[in-house]
Amino acid sequence: MAVPHNSKNGGGQRYFCLDLHDYAIFFSISKPADTSNQLKLRVISAYEVDNWGRHSLPKGKPFNVRYILQKRNEGKFV
Repeated sequence: MAVPHNSKNGGGQRYFCLDLHDYAIFFSISKPADTSNQLKLRVISAYEVDNWGRHSLPKGKPFNVRYILQKRNEGKFV
């Protein structure tokens, strides 16, 4: 499950945060122009999260990563 997260600098970038056991992985997913069934996943940051720092992770409705990939492949935003 991953939580969508907009960049704080106002650049309109959409990230996802995957909270996996003790690690947080921030990544973006884009669909290259003129491609079919091809996605580009870019890892922005990944680090170990202690329990005291868990509150700082993005909040919101988590989506199944498979669903996110399907929607991005269709050219839709989550």
